[in-house]
Amino acid sequence: MFSRKIINSDRFTELPFSAQTLYFHLGMEADDDGLLNNANRIRRVICAGEADVQLLEKNGYIIIFESGIVAIRHWKIHNLIKGDRYKPSIFVSEKERLLLEDNVYTVI
Repeated sequence: MFSRKIINSDRFTELPFSAQTLYFHLGMEADDDGLLNNANRIRRVICAGEADVQLLEKNGYIIIFESGIVAIRHWKIHNLIKGDRYKPSIFVSEKERLLLEDNVYTVI
């Protein structure tokens, strides 16, 4: 799911289509905590550029860790997963560095 609150905002819709598309694909591949380890593969597959990744990070849509793991900042706004279906992320060290405030991740 993607929240209209995020994707219908002027800030998001003013991004190039390639950056918007990349965001949707990253969201589709993220684990139940909103993290993924294959952002560059996804970027290449959909023919998005490195500039699109940088725009998403600069505009506060993703967090990129030194390890290459990417977190979707608004994951908890987009997705609420029932406890019986939730599978914790395998990216433990990166998840431990995320602080959730008002359903938005920030790095601590």
